[in-house]
Amino acid sequence: MKNTIKILTISFAFIILSIVIPIRLSALQPNVSFQVFYDELSPYGQWIDYPNYGYAWIPDAGSDFVPYSSGGHWILTDYGWTWVSDYSWGWAPFHYGRWGYDNSYGWLWIPGYEWGPSWVSWRRADGYYGWRPLEPGVSIDVSFGREYNTHNDHWMFVRDRDFDRSDVNHYYIDRNERERVIRNSTVINEKHVDKSRNTTYVYGPTTDEVQKVTAEG
Repeated sequence: MKNTIKILTISFAFIILSIVIPIRLSALQPNVSFQVFYDELSPYGQWIDYPNYGYAWIPDAGSDFVPYSSGGHWILTDYGWTWVSDYSWGWAPFHYGRWGYDNSYGWLWIPGYEWGPSWVSWRRADGYYGWRPLEPGVSIDVSFGREYNTHNDHWMFVRDRDFDRSDVNHYYIDRNERERVIRNSTVINEKHVDKSRNTTYVYGPTTDEVQKVTAEG
């Protein structure tokens, strides 16, 4: 009897998650504006007037914060691999705009108004997947042609079998190994075209590929 109740409880939890997560991810806010971003993000960081880009937001997330690395994980949606943030403010900076890095400020977010599952570049190497935030002003197509050694410190790599873990932040490879992996990596340029919004996203690793390596792992 206890086993039956346990199974029913687990099944119910999965049903709830299958409903809540898609709703959360599909809550694309079509009417976002700078004022919305300013009001919603101000309690969690500070806005600065940043040269060449105007207003930029710096989160109060600690000195070790890295976008698309700290406090979140990847899940597969209809749009491709989507970053699900643990931060209450994550709906905005990980799905709109771009992240840049400044030696004086650290990571800062430049507002943008086009929704995406994530705005990152992707790479694969033998046994690894990697990603890094797309820089402000860099289009998806341009990012495919960029040299891998641009800001190597901003790349995050994990073994392919660990890629879809909910605690993926515990599996990033260390800096010394990362340099070797980056040198032997290639660009992932699979894209998803969203005709309803006339937008193109970088899909990331293919579903079949990820399912195969995670099953083997």
